[in-house]
Amino acid sequence: MTTRIGKDGRHLHGLSKTRLYRIWAGMETRCTNKNRLAFVDYGARGISVCDEWETFEPFREWALRSGYKDNLTIERKDINIGYCPENCKWIPRGDQNKNTHRNVTVTFNGETMIVSDWERKIGLPVGRLSHRLRSGWSVERALTTPLRKCERRNK
Repeated sequence: MTTRIGKDGRHLHGLSKTRLYRIWAGMETRCTNKNRLAFVDYGARGISVCDEWETFEPFREWALRSGYKDNLTIERKDINIGYCPENCKWIPRGDQNKNTHRNVTVTFNGETMIVSDWERKIGLPVGRLSHRLRSGWSVERALTTPLRKCERRNK
């Protein structure tokens, strides 16, 4: 890849319409732009992008060396640390959606999972376990109470 410098001094790499570039730009924006909604969960929490990835090309090189594919998303291994080669990896979106500080984990009989995984495991409709827990049910009751007949029909 050849990088040229434009009239305004910016790097021109011809990759700004690629998915990988959008991932990099989104990462930068979440961490630096106070006007973006996601800033609250990233930049405002002290999450930043390392100096090495300040420009796209080094990020792209790391991504390609680290297994980037179009069906994967970037994830920070430790959600309390910023974006850098040591703290990032590529994973499927479904796995990434499980790794957010907004998820609620539930432990029952020594097993810990997020609410949506418990719902799938025991066959509850989406949102039912959350509703039960918010209504003051104990974890044991929420996970072991079978659905009523009318709830099974609507599942």
